[in-house]
Amino acid sequence: MLAGCVGRLQDPERFSEECRQSLDVPSEVLAARCGDSVCHDAVEPESNLDLVSPGIELRLKNVPASNCAGRLRVDPAHPENSFLLEKLGRDDPECGDRMPLLAVPLSAPTLACVRDWVESLSEVDAGSQNTTTALERGRELEP
Repeated sequence: MLAGCVGRLQDPERFSEECRQSLDVPSEVLAARCGDSVCHDAVEPESNLDLVSPGIELRLKNVPASNCAGRLRVDPAHPENSFLLEKLGRDDPECGDRMPLLAVPLSAPTLACVRDWVESLSEVDAGSQNTTTALERGRELEP
């Protein structure tokens, strides 16, 4: 019988589902991994989704997924239901293929950073709603 020793992972944190670094998700993940000339560039973006130009949040938040009826690219009310996260994180998304297509999938920590970024987009919405409510309350108190 062969005796074996338990192996060790050189980088066990790569399997962690926590964002371990500060990433600028739009530029360092989406543009870098998905924004090449064949896919989601600014000139002829696949699925009409430009992941390179400034203002990416406006092209994602509350925008219907072009190839999956009834889904939002990023759903600020329910970030966990965002189609972007499904396309990047599931082997079998509801519609189409896992992204980035024909490339190594995002690591668990990188995907966690994307998830955190998507959740931060909904926090911005919640913050602006709270600000609006506070402003409206202030107007009500004016003589």
